[in-house]
Amino acid sequence: MVIGYSNRLEMYGDDFPADPESKIELLGTYNFPPQALCRDDDSLVGLVMTFDGNLAFATDQGVVGVLPRDIRTATDASLHTTSLNGDKCDDPNLPADALTHITNNIAADPEGGIYAVTAREMLRFSTDGANGVRIDWRSEYENGEGLSAIRIGDAGSGSTPTVMGTGDDDRFVVITDGQAVMHLVLYWRDTIPADWQPIAPGKDPRIACEFPVTFGRPEATNTESEQSVLVSGYSSVLTQNRLEDTAELATLAEAARRGSAAFLGGDPALAPRGAQRIDWDPATRTCSSVWSNATISMPNTVPTMSRATQLIYGVGIDDAGTWGLHALDFATGEPRFFVRGPGGEGCAEQQLAQFQEGAAAVFRPYYTRYPTSCDNSFYGSTTIGPDRTIYISNFGSLTRYVPD
Repeated sequence: MVIGYSNRLEMYGDDFPADPESKIELLGTYNFPPQALCRDDDSLVGLVMTFDGNLAFATDQGVVGVLPRDIRTATDASLHTTSLNGDKCDDPNLPADALTHITNNIAADPEGGIYAVTAREMLRFSTDGANGVRIDWRSEYENGEGLSAIRIGDAGSGSTPTVMGTGDDDRFVVITDGQAVMHLVLYWRDTIPADWQPIAPGKDPRIACEFPVTFGRPEATNTESEQSVLVSGYSSVLTQNRLEDTAELATLAEAARRGSAAFLGGDPALAPRGAQRIDWDPATRTCSSVWSNATISMPNTVPTMSRATQLIYGVGIDDAGTWGLHALDFATGEPRFFVRGPGGEGCAEQQLAQFQEGAAAVFRPYYTRYPTSCDNSFYGSTTIGPDRTIYISNFGSLTRYVPD
């Protein structure tokens, strides 16, 4: 297991690999050298294992690199990088906000592609042997004005790229864009088909689909998702993360907005509501909406699904504002069940005791307003274990859901 910190990686594993019952130990540490960072204050934002046995990473200030998966063997010669900012990194007169930033995680495909999204562009990188990392293509997407109340960093896409399609399928990389009414965007990730025509005059032919996401509310003027798109086959499932009212966040500093938005998502009057499934049709080569659920509330979780049960799972709230696990029917979007989280209203003081004194003082008012916040997913990813157990990281805790 490799864990990324601001400017280093740590690798953990069994101290005796032949014995799965052996202790886990720190096997090695890799400190990023200067060529892996744009500036001294640059930091890691994305990390993924590649299909050819390496690690790919991205930094906030636009460096994308590849190094051996076993970081104990990494050397300057085995580290390959490219910088989206180039010589700008060395210009002390250029402010940090003038640089190109990457603020979402990255993705990799089986063919060697590495995908990163900036505030304006979707990019595909690949390794080029001794020549390092190259940019295969880049394509702009539609964007709105201003910074979202829940967005970290630049305006633009809030989603980690997701790959879609395997084998002889149409193959895409999928993101959501930065328009006021967010659109799902599919990019041809390999060679663009020879007979393909742009979806509209002036559009980059790399774009295969650009579909508005309203979550079943045609009157919607603002929709937003800060999660990677859930993909199964040619289907994309998206969840709404935008609060019904963001006025309270407008008075807060940027660093406090996202955390506060996560707590406010537990308020039934403010909670984001909506999920939508959009499918690509390889016969007509178009996208269409299969279903929308305008009432489900999964305010900040990264959802997942089981192909075996055909259910979508994600943490959210019920109509009373209690946190728990939602299950939606993949075919219809209808709710199948909701399981209340185990924390309950008595968990706040116990959880607050884990935090440093200053942090506890900041969070206490939210726990007073929303006493079941211990089960707030707080942008955590929903994960299905091999034993049909579902795990979710919360704000300061881990919750385990098991079949009855």
